[in-house]
Amino acid sequence: MFIVLIGFIGLRHNIGMDWNNYLIIFHRVTEQIGLTALLGRTEPGYVLILELGALSGLGIYGANLITAGIIVSGLFYWARKSAEPWLALVSAFPMFIVVFSMSANRQALAAAAIMVVIGLWYRLSLVGRIAAILACASFHYSALIFLVFVALDLKVRWEIRAVLTIGCLALMFGILLQTGQSEYYVDAYGNQTSEAFRSEGALYHLALNAILASLYFFLPRARSILFPNRLLRNLAFACLLTVPLALAFSTLASRMNFYWFPMSMFVAGALPQIVDFKMRPLLRIGICLVYGLTMIVWLTYANSAQAYIPYKNLIFMDARMSVLR
Repeated sequence: MFIVLIGFIGLRHNIGMDWNNYLIIFHRVTEQIGLTALLGRTEPGYVLILELGALSGLGIYGANLITAGIIVSGLFYWARKSAEPWLALVSAFPMFIVVFSMSANRQALAAAAIMVVIGLWYRLSLVGRIAAILACASFHYSALIFLVFVALDLKVRWEIRAVLTIGCLALMFGILLQTGQSEYYVDAYGNQTSEAFRSEGALYHLALNAILASLYFFLPRARSILFPNRLLRNLAFACLLTVPLALAFSTLASRMNFYWFPMSMFVAGALPQIVDFKMRPLLRIGICLVYGLTMIVWLTYANSAQAYIPYKNLIFMDARMSVLR
């Protein structure tokens, strides 16, 4: 399944809402228009991946294969931290794997890398956590939002955590200003005046994670199983706080939702552990049906589904070499 998913994501052809945008970025990298101009367009870690894709001779497909390898590795690593890894993976399939990973390459890449950081969270020092988050942000600067969770996880008085949280937000905005990305992020995620910058399905995307996050309050006796540490609890709170944000800034809320998937994956994989042993098979089937139905409904009714259907993969296309050229 690991190999299948890498091929499924990495060798797709003309699939995803951002396909043409990534082609433009790739050609700018290969045309050597200058490092400063490139970094104004995309993040340094992703520039490196595009360069490697060009050197491989596979072009954008090579870059997508590298990206898919990192994404699937992050997903599998984190899924194995859950009580039932297959259920955790199923919960990520409709939105994270199909919708996000095959469209928003850079941010899905950063979010999957963050999953590895979360898995190592309590083995990393404070400096290690910050360094790891900065490395993830080299793929997409939005990953800097995780600096907030570094501050929130510190064992200090709440007043100090509040000040440090504000400081982390200020650092994030400072980096965006220094890299010249602030205008792009404001325009892409804060502009609600155009259809192109609105995510009509944001509330539905958020609901997949928010429903599981709300179990923190609805199942208090199961908190130690579903939310065994402070980081997962904070992710659940962040997910619930993002829901009202979708009413005003739908695209911003939808993109922030990428980073809440580790929480929902862990909870989905742990859910069978809170019921009687005889009921667990039925609950597993129910979870699979819910996510399967989600995939069917999205592919049927989503206004962006046309960018994914019919699915095309380089392996099954005729004259593959001409496509690569």
